[in-house]
Amino acid sequence: MTFAHPSHWAEVDIANLHHNYAVVRRRLRRKKLIGSVKADAYGHGAVRIAQELAALGVDALTTGSPDEALAIRRGGVRVPIIMLGCCPPGELPDLARAGLLPTITDLAGARVLAGAMRYPTAVYVKVDCGLGRLGIPLADAPAAIRAIAAQPPLVVAGIYTHLPFHDAAGREWARAGLARFDHLLRALAEEGVSPAITQARASAGLFADLEDAANSVCAGHALYGFGLTDAAVAGADELRPALRAITTRLIHLADQTPGTRQGAPYGHSAARRTGVIPIGTADGLRRPPEGRPVPVVVRGHRVRLIGVSLEHAVVDLDEAPEAAVGDAVSLLGEGVTLAELAALNGVTEREVLMQFARRITYRYGRSA
Repeated sequence: MTFAHPSHWAEVDIANLHHNYAVVRRRLRRKKLIGSVKADAYGHGAVRIAQELAALGVDALTTGSPDEALAIRRGGVRVPIIMLGCCPPGELPDLARAGLLPTITDLAGARVLAGAMRYPTAVYVKVDCGLGRLGIPLADAPAAIRAIAAQPPLVVAGIYTHLPFHDAAGREWARAGLARFDHLLRALAEEGVSPAITQARASAGLFADLEDAANSVCAGHALYGFGLTDAAVAGADELRPALRAITTRLIHLADQTPGTRQGAPYGHSAARRTGVIPIGTADGLRRPPEGRPVPVVVRGHRVRLIGVSLEHAVVDLDEAPEAAVGDAVSLLGEGVTLAELAALNGVTEREVLMQFARRITYRYGRSA
């Protein structure tokens, strides 16, 4: 059962998603596009977003959550789903049997998967080109990939790496990593190893106009229209935010007496009139930083969030005296931007999206 009146919801603009997809496709030229729907499509709802991307013609999807991948399959999406390193080696056969594409990050995982499967099984191999997280170290990659390809029933369908960056220095680090990955691909091709998918660039690399020899790009941030405003990239102003708003409603109003510690022990204010909204830290709402008021919008008025507890938050309604129970309260939208919230809280735009993605209902529409 789903409650008919959710306490807060996210409004996702499908028209903007389609627009961003078209922008990304133009930049790709003839390369293939892998759409990242990890982390519930960055807080936009993985199933619906995957359905839209599949209808638009995306070549593959990628995620790190088996549960989300299976939900996408139940939603009727049939494009290949590449599973990022998401489980110990013993669980890799389960991914393959579910029709998903496992990522191999070491030879131990390859041996387990090869021993468990009785039919040709496509795998992707991740190479660590300097991030130091998941993947076969670049120096070991040629021998390791040869060994994986030589293990029936495994079929190396893809080879990829990850080189994320957020500033000019990171861009140059990524450029060097791309050159090393290109060298690996050329060496493997000379030995007859040429998988259908090779990928190193993601959204930042695409919009920074970096070049590589891989035949695919994995786009996440660019599809959703956020997180690419740094000076290290160009052309991100073409993108539009897919998440239009996060909204809740007033459930209680109160006229305060002097000396009341409104929202205490979670916040303080001298507001004469306050309202309560049914969203709190359990939903990802952060406590307002000391001395840095967090805005919300009620009836077109920009007012302050003044206290946050586990399931509720308190807003100052002195500037919105006509506010009534049931009124919409915009936590994002109506002039409150993702970039503003990120700056106020000292986090990235992606972290703001993730904090709200815990308990939320998605509503999908199309802007004019």
